[in-house]
Amino acid sequence: MALVYALFDLSFTDRSRIRRLNRPLWFLIVIVLPIVGPLLWVMWGKRSASAAAEAPVRGDDDPRFGSSAPAISTEETDQRIREIEEQLEALEAEEAAERERLAAESPESDEPDARHDEEAPAAADEAAEADAAADTDDDAQRTDRGNGGQLGA
Repeated sequence: MALVYALFDLSFTDRSRIRRLNRPLWFLIVIVLPIVGPLLWVMWGKRSASAAAEAPVRGDDDPRFGSSAPAISTEETDQRIREIEEQLEALEAEEAAERERLAAESPESDEPDARHDEEAPAAADEAAEADAAADTDDDAQRTDRGNGGQLGA
């Protein structure tokens, strides 16, 4: 009965309450030593719930972790923010100057495109008028052939 209790207790015990050895080794001890193993587990391998709560927490889980670091004052934080904002403004000004320099070096491509766009509708209108005139001429020739070449008949 003690063996069954020890196995179930070991299975469901929180990891923070297991001391000295890891869970697989405790299972091995409890199974290999069926009388002494469960007693060792209960007396030596398992912490009490209150002792587990007081166990030291490591790293980032400990709220006191890093508390020994000096606190940064509000003035220092504000000064650092101002410095970063100034650096950002300087970078933005450099980018704007670079864009202006590139725009000044490139040929004036906007004006020819504008003239081309203005000429395109006029050319399209002229082409449409020419096509309409050609269609009228073709219709007149077909009408002449249908009348046997006689006009006005």
